Amino acid sequence: MKQIYLFIIFLIIATLTGCNKEQTAKINILNNTSDELDTIYIKELGSNKVLLSLSTNSNSSLTLPLNEKLKLVLLQNKEQNKSSLLMLEAGKEKDIQIKKNNFYTDSKEDSILNYIASSNNEVIGRNSHLIFGGMHSQQIAQVFDSIYIARKEGISNSELALDKIELLQFRNKVHTFNFLFFYGRVLAKLDPKDAFYDFTKNINYDNTYLRQAPELALYKLENKFLRTNDTIRSIPSFIGFIKQEINDQEDAAFLTAKYIHFINENSTYWEKHQAVLNRKNFQELLNSQQENPYAYLFEQSAESYLNTAKGTDAFLFQAERIDSSSFSLKEIDGKLIVIDVWASWCGPCIEDKPYLVELVAQFKNEPITFLSVSIDLSYDKWSKYMQKHSALEGITEVILREDLEDFEKAYNIQSIPRYIFLDAHKKIIDANMARPNKGMYEQITQQLNHSGSLAAKP
Repeated sequence: MKQIYLFIIFLIIATLTGCNKEQTAKINILNNTSDELDTIYIKELGSNKVLLSLSTNSNSSLTLPLNEKLKLVLLQNKEQNKSSLLMLEAGKEKDIQIKKNNFYTDSKEDSILNYIASSNNEVIGRNSHLIFGGMHSQQIAQVFDSIYIARKEGISNSELALDKIELLQFRNKVHTFNFLFFYGRVLAKLDPKDAFYDFTKNINYDNTYLRQAPELALYKLENKFLRTNDTIRSIPSFIGFIKQEINDQEDAAFLTAKYIHFINENSTYWEKHQAVLNRKNFQELLNSQQENPYAYLFEQSAESYLNTAKGTDAFLFQAERIDSSSFSLKEIDGKLIVIDVWASWCGPCIEDKPYLVELVAQFKNEPITFLSVSIDLSYDKWSKYMQKHSALEGITEVILREDLEDFEKAYNIQSIPRYIFLDAHKKIIDANMARPNKGMYEQITQQLNHSGSLAAKP
């Protein structure tokens, strides 16, 4: 009898040990060419947390722990101009091929994942003149509904495992609905009760993979909140609504943390929330979230918000001019300063340049300086670009060297183009200034009028 008891105890221990065994996926980097990307970052979708960073200059293998059977990650280079989605499966290996200065896999699920994202962009590109030029909101909804249905059918017929099909169908919703939210909330500024938002009924808070797309849940929560409230009166009131709507406390805490991160990082997407945010109540908000287990998700962006709040002293960086001479922000004295943060590989940054040149000409007789600050990692690439494209008249062109990392942290540079507005005492007026063709003229004029230094309207 004693032997039987011992045997049962052994089985229980073995079962518990087996259940608690960490799941992993193996990633193999295969670079059989002369192509070099230097470093690939593997980031967790949803949190954007860097899980691994690895060199691509030689073949290598790494093991990544997983807390679920299927996990989506983002592969990205340091300059963030090359990226690819990857579906990892517990207990499986995946080969990442380095070809033509980019990365690829041979798996069908990864091909579909990246097709979903790219086809969205293609639809937007083909219809941009209509989307941004006055197409009716219901027509927009119909265009994206048709592409959503076509992708849904393709995924269903992919002959992949059911759990992979389920995850791919979720990503199809994410890409479709995220754009519709962007159109409705940011471009068209539709009333939250508009029939355009009927698609929100297809967003389920309890989806297993929702933490990989928290913005989708938060957009729906905002829409539902504004259907019964005329505006966002305070950040705590919306956080209270999150807790009220989300049954799982862990999910509510996660979404709260991501919400705080988003309103700091993506001000354009969260204008109604930004309007009620100031340094004092934001500090109170941080104090109230000290026990949130996901506070790490907003710590860096929160610090950057406090460092870049209106009236805060600007970070006094040093850089290098085209002629290799040194530059310091301290050199500019007694003038308003517009800082254009860009890079030679950034298409939207370069598209903004002609509009910036127009503004420089309009304000040439005013006490204002325009400064273009490159965050290119390669000095040679920036130098070659500058040699090929003559310096823009009236704009001081510099590239960050030793101060690059501190600059990006101080000003919370998550994406470019980015414009920063400083007053004559080098205090921040707006760390997320409007783009040259989307409100910058009005901001500059307002500030010049406020300071009483506007000579004459252009």
